[in-house]
Amino acid sequence: MIKLTRGQWLCAAAAALLMILAVLAYFADATVKEETAQLISSHKSGVGQLTEEAVVRQTFRAGQDGLAAVDVMFSNYSKKVQEGTLTLWLTDPDGRELAREDYAVAALKNSAFVTLPLASVQAGSQGKTYTLHAVSDCVEQKGVTLRMGPVGMPEEGVALTLADGSVTTESALNLRFRYQTLSYSVMGAGTLALIALCFAACMPLAKGKERRHDKA
Repeated sequence: MIKLTRGQWLCAAAAALLMILAVLAYFADATVKEETAQLISSHKSGVGQLTEEAVVRQTFRAGQDGLAAVDVMFSNYSKKVQEGTLTLWLTDPDGRELAREDYAVAALKNSAFVTLPLASVQAGSQGKTYTLHAVSDCVEQKGVTLRMGPVGMPEEGVALTLADGSVTTESALNLRFRYQTLSYSVMGAGTLALIALCFAACMPLAKGKERRHDKA
């Protein structure tokens, strides 16, 4: 069994404590980085009146990891409506539902984005195809719709199903994608870890020094 001198115990304890502090500093210094991306640059019209029977669908490919929310531009045809709801939900490539929200249309503004937050951030979302679905039970005035516009160049995985059931790849919903990623600062943690290694490296020296002291 290896016996440690008092000096070695002190060096080992200091090294262990500093390593624990380094780990805590690494995670405590974590920050959430948020980015947004837009599917089209401008909108020209709507997808047609949303109903409960006809489901409007937009498929898209996530541009990066960390998909956290999807924004879609809403429209009430510039007519204030008081009754009804807009329902949005998002599914992953396997058809699993990742988010669903009901919005009172009376509280929504014309030509403004509505946010659908995901239940959890999709860490490996880059390159995967997701589908946004939309329906509404609003029949007041002209009802409600979602804004769409032309796609610059047709993209793989991007297709829009309109309220009349037709499918197009030349237009898309006015969507914004919100991404979240965790970033860690290694400066403080790295400094503490380096000091901890220095204490660990001093353990043989502490043993030799104590031996010389005992002989004296």
